[in-house]
Amino acid sequence: MATQHAGEVLCGELIRRGFDPVRLQVIPGGGEAVIVLSIIEPWSKAVKLPRDQLTPEAVELALETWKQKVRADLQAGTPSEVIKQAIRQFGSEAVARALEPKVAIA
Repeated sequence: MATQHAGEVLCGELIRRGFDPVRLQVIPGGGEAVIVLSIIEPWSKAVKLPRDQLTPEAVELALETWKQKVRADLQAGTPSEVIKQAIRQFGSEAVARALEPKVAIA
């Protein structure tokens, strides 16, 4: 998905699936791409994937896997500094809602 059209198609499909893509950037010469998704405005999460694996399903899986890890860290009482800051800024209920899964992962 190296073309601008392909990026627009990807972002359009992610929007249709309930995500909020903010930016898509292909890393020059690296064969990777980074897509930034809004979690709670202005909080966002960057997902880095190989360009040839940049599909809506791969982005969903990467984001949902990250959310699952963050939820587990919160439950264990060991959230990262970024998550602690998000809770201070947006409140624990808003962060919990943002971390709710949109799709089930194995």
